[in-house]
Amino acid sequence: MQGLAEAERTATGQDGVLSRWQALRGGLAAREVDALRRSRRWWPMGCGTYFVASPGHPRPGRRAAIRAVQLSLGPDAVLVHDTAAEWFGLVARHDGAPVHVAAPGRRGRAAGPRGAAVVHQWAVPAAARTTVAGLRVTTARRTVADLLRVAARDDAVAVLDAALHRSLVGADDLAALPALLRGRRGAVAARARLALADGRAACGLETLVRLRCVDGGVPPEELQVPVRDRAGRIVTRGALGWPSRGLIVEADGVPGHRDAAALDAARQRHNRIADAGWRMLRFAWRDTARPGLIPRRVRAALDG
Repeated sequence: MQGLAEAERTATGQDGVLSRWQALRGGLAAREVDALRRSRRWWPMGCGTYFVASPGHPRPGRRAAIRAVQLSLGPDAVLVHDTAAEWFGLVARHDGAPVHVAAPGRRGRAAGPRGAAVVHQWAVPAAARTTVAGLRVTTARRTVADLLRVAARDDAVAVLDAALHRSLVGADDLAALPALLRGRRGAVAARARLALADGRAACGLETLVRLRCVDGGVPPEELQVPVRDRAGRIVTRGALGWPSRGLIVEADGVPGHRDAAALDAARQRHNRIADAGWRMLRFAWRDTARPGLIPRRVRAALDG
């Protein structure tokens, strides 16, 4: 079947997703595309897009769903808001999360089940968009500016922290953000959120733990606090801490049960921290869901 190998190579480079027009442009006839769809060799993802299984992409995942939405709306569609942040790798979303895309003039359905895509009817200026892994997406600066306005505070600050930590945005971007926000809906709240950002946070959980401490009136003295033994060697670093009180906090994002080796390593690390004269509190994702818990335990440790 002429053009099949080319079409499947294209799909492999697009997380297993291929559009009908790409298949036709690659040399397949319309009847051949229809036959591949009917045989389930190509799985329809809606609106003229297909999933082509391969060893590298045995089943459609989250990236395939995003690709399908963008391809179904045409090459001018731009990933925006939290989907843009997700495509940059700044945040994780579950498979059923809606895909946000700007595609002015495209009011029809996008690929995927109903509700899988939110199509925004506004244009993204050329200076505010870029290409990442083959898809148009708002720049990191624009993505952060948008989320500071429209996302929940914790999510917005976590995305900005991650962008700073990975150097996707820098000092120049931070300086430009107030002008981008000026006069837009949510600008006042966005500026307050901007003041909470800190690129030293190594993950989203560290951001949330810090925000809980700030909200509870016990802001950390430092982030990424070095803990040294009596010889001056760094034993570990606390995600946040109060060096004047010998207290560090660790964000424990490892889900489920740890094996014996991991538990033993954690015990040894805890003992080295204690030997260095420090105390440590550990908080997990579930602890951030109870806003008063983290600052209460921190305050008790500081007062103890």
